Amino acid sequence: MKANEDLCVLGRQVLLVPYEREFVPLYHSWMQNKTLLEQTATEPLSLQEEYENQISWRLDPHKCSFIIIYVQQQQPQRVVGDVNLFLLQDDDSDAAEVEVMIAESSYRRLGLATEAVQLLLLFAHQFLSLNTFIAKISTHNVASMELFQRRLGFEIFRRVPVFSEVHLRKTGVVHVPVRYSSWKRDWYPLCKDWIWTDSTDEKEEYE
Repeated sequence: MKANEDLCVLGRQVLLVPYEREFVPLYHSWMQNKTLLEQTATEPLSLQEEYENQISWRLDPHKCSFIIIYVQQQQPQRVVGDVNLFLLQDDDSDAAEVEVMIAESSYRRLGLATEAVQLLLLFAHQFLSLNTFIAKISTHNVASMELFQRRLGFEIFRRVPVFSEVHLRKTGVVHVPVRYSSWKRDWYPLCKDWIWTDSTDEKEEYE
């Protein structure tokens, strides 16, 4: 999505940055975890397929993906997960589906997923004029149900037994502290030495 191709969203503990090429190897390593695949209803892909997927997401006007970076004292510390937005193209055309993943287990239960979703909803409201959000969660995913219902205020409006899913909806956003800035100008120079996990040749080509 062009709306976030160079946009970063900074909160108290979370920095959302565009899903760029340099994050693909790390994302691919996360997706080798069977539990994460099940929780995100994702099929395993090869590294090359992940690179192709990243490009298709960037060009798709109905999808928006941010990588989540944990920050302390306004300094980036660790890439920990991702948060995504899918613009619905049916009767809920003014709504979007939301999903979040904290892939690094040692960074769970710190409130990062809560803040990441709050920042994503603010971005969607302010830049895409969206005000209704939907989450589709497996009935077995207790942690996600707790996150979206209790912490984020989503309410169940549909149950889909055939897929073992519940669908939750929220209207409106919570205004949390937020600052917008440029990925390439403001944050990439601070992050490039420790986020890049691909080859040196590709790093030089990116720069």
